[in-house]
Amino acid sequence: MTVSATTNIVSYTGDGGTTSFATTFAFQGTGSSAELEVIERTIATGVEVTKSYTTHYTVTGGSGSTGTVVAVSAPASTVEWHIHRGTTQTQTTDYVANDPFSAETHESALDRLAMVSQEQQTEIDNSAKYPTTYTGGASAALPEPVASAYLLFNAAGDALTTSTTAATQYLGSDGTASLPFYSFSADPNSGFYRVGADNVAVAVGGSKVVDITSTGINSTAIGSTTPAAGAFSSITSGGDVLSDTDSTDSLGSTGVRWLKLWVDSIQTTANTDVAGDLTVTGNLTVNGTTVTNDATNTEIKDPLIELNSGAASNANDLGMIFERGSTGDNGFMGWDESGDYFAVGTTTATGSSTGNITYAFAPLKCSAITATSGTLAGITSFGLNAGATITAGILDEDAMGSDSAAALATQQSIKAYVDNNAPENGVKFAFESTTTDTDQGAGKVWLNHGTPSSATIVYIDDVEAGGVSVNAWVDTFDDVSNAVAKGYIYIASYGTTNAILVYKVTGAVTSASTYSKVAATHVLTVGTISDGDSIGLTFIPSGADGSGDLTAANNLSDVADAATSLSNLGGVGVGLTIALS
Repeated sequence: MTVSATTNIVSYTGDGGTTSFATTFAFQGTGSSAELEVIERTIATGVEVTKSYTTHYTVTGGSGSTGTVVAVSAPASTVEWHIHRGTTQTQTTDYVANDPFSAETHESALDRLAMVSQEQQTEIDNSAKYPTTYTGGASAALPEPVASAYLLFNAAGDALTTSTTAATQYLGSDGTASLPFYSFSADPNSGFYRVGADNVAVAVGGSKVVDITSTGINSTAIGSTTPAAGAFSSITSGGDVLSDTDSTDSLGSTGVRWLKLWVDSIQTTANTDVAGDLTVTGNLTVNGTTVTNDATNTEIKDPLIELNSGAASNANDLGMIFERGSTGDNGFMGWDESGDYFAVGTTTATGSSTGNITYAFAPLKCSAITATSGTLAGITSFGLNAGATITAGILDEDAMGSDSAAALATQQSIKAYVDNNAPENGVKFAFESTTTDTDQGAGKVWLNHGTPSSATIVYIDDVEAGGVSVNAWVDTFDDVSNAVAKGYIYIASYGTTNAILVYKVTGAVTSASTYSKVAATHVLTVGTISDGDSIGLTFIPSGADGSGDLTAANNLSDVADAATSLSNLGGVGVGLTIALS
């Protein structure tokens, strides 16, 4: 091949996605033996890191041709990859005398030499060197490195040396306002120059605009071009003091501030922040729509504060809004214009709301209220000075569960309580709607059917509602021998329901350890007894069945003997009347 291009380095800026980077130049070797070097340079800092084959990249192509560097991970947009050829500077071709001439091998060796020469020329081009027009004999060799030292030419100007002190000065000529010594190729009449002894200046457009001496600074934009006696101790301007760019420059800073600003008026187009106290000796007029006060406490010496001042008529509610944030709706205290009264309440309105705001009345607590007339409506609590103080108001509480000594009860709640708590006849129990043959708990009575008229067993717990055992009593329910009924069970719930169930005991009482089962037949249902209702259980036994007959009673002699016996009791008035049919 031939080596016709002198390029031996190519650079790419990463984008976080691209991984393939073409070499626009031929190189020797291939794969891991490719004679290439990849250097990653961080754009912001200039730090360079040499990348490693396999770990950071692989190579395709080469062997005298162009190729591709393939990154293992795409370089980020903050770095550059510089790929340059690094041909090994060896000659490994061994020519044997009288052998046929190997053109390809010879050309490859020449190519390698050309590549090495190109790379060396790149290094030379990127090295510090004297210009080709330099005819002196100064040495370009670097001295031995010295920590934290400067590199400079020696006093003779013929060699480089080091110094741990500041670099020596470069002395230039004075220059003029039209041709300042330090200027710019595109603007030679603007720059820095020396006016005279201890006096330098800045020229712009061929004219001096800043004059600096040991005693001060003057500028054509601030004062005169004559050096001042002090460093801006006093500046007089006959015109406006302007910034070079609108709304970009400040007068003073947080670290260096002006002491006082003496002006007749201040007009701003943006907010004005006052970090210290603000004292206004005259009247303060605010023409905006909102005044925001972020002070912790506000003190006002005015004996009267007028809201809605100057209004000829009014359609707005007037007063104060108390912002409560996430705690709840805001508080309102003020005048309700549409209702024509003062009110306190809660509202979603804010200080910017107008018109007739919507609010809900809120409680008002104070030590005393004096009113000359009016109607108290919707009162939920009040105090009376007649014996005990009624501070808990009037409760409409049917069960009177709060048991308060500081509350009154409504007529309705008193009636409901009396109705619900009238004592039922009999032993106190609670009715249970469950119908299973299992203990339902202390103080419970239940049936074996959800429809009372279909029940055939009455279940009775061994203890009544107060915890007293009734087991022995219940066991007597079947003591009487009666073919019709051993007795009658009354289950009653009075009050608002006035309900009663009547059963006759028609069978035995069976013990189930913690409760008893009474065989019964339904007789009567009045009203409805529900789960949990308080009931009274009453048992009335029947008389026992008799034995024999009245045959003996038909014997008149027996009757006469009985009468005689009774008359012999003496002193006892006994009357016996027997009617025979």
